[in-house]
Amino acid sequence: MAERRQPRAERALSAAASTSLLRGRSRAGLLLLPAAVPFALIPRFSARSPRHVVVALSALPFVGAAAWRSWAEA
Repeated sequence: MAERRQPRAERALSAAASTSLLRGRSRAGLLLLPAAVPFALIPRFSARSPRHVVVALSALPFVGAAAWRSWAEA
């Protein structure tokens, strides 16, 4: 498996998004932050492998909690 290096622009955008989530008043963003790890791992696995699906589904609880919290804050 070839290792993919993250371009500088992608790292800068990820850092900016994380910082804005931490500085914002919404708790929904903080709940979504742990989902960044599975989303970063998804490209490392073939789309046809079961691992790809498992890693993608591991982000589901965080995305669901953030959506619920966002709806509750509105």
